[in-house]
Amino acid sequence: MDFCIIILYLVLEVRWIQLFFPNIRSTWLAIAFMAWDMRLLFMLLYIVPFLIITLLSILGVLCVKIEEYYSSIGFVSAMFGFGMKAGSVIFDKYSISTLKKAACQIFAVYGSVAFAAVLLSIVISVLTYMRRRQKIKRSV
Repeated sequence: MDFCIIILYLVLEVRWIQLFFPNIRSTWLAIAFMAWDMRLLFMLLYIVPFLIITLLSILGVLCVKIEEYYSSIGFVSAMFGFGMKAGSVIFDKYSISTLKKAACQIFAVYGSVAFAAVLLSIVISVLTYMRRRQKIKRSV
């Protein structure tokens, strides 16, 4: 089961990588009309969700490797996916204001991975919860 959990973390991360890197340029171009400092701020906002999921995936894999099973990592990933999907619905492609346009680009990119992120995160959480219970039963 450990192998399955690690594979799911890797699938989750690969999916985010497939969205993050190809869309850096389009995100930069979508906010090109802003002042330089605002562009840097929004690029930081673009990078942060990817970093959070990357760190959660790395943490999840490391925890499985040392046989510490925390389903909360999967639940945090799932809630993050829900947040990205909600943002992609709220900020649609037809937004006009400056902030909405920049936020629209961020949520449009990550909103497409939201369902997969939520599904994989829930499966990861359930598997780690089951694995943790197995470990507790063995130690008793």
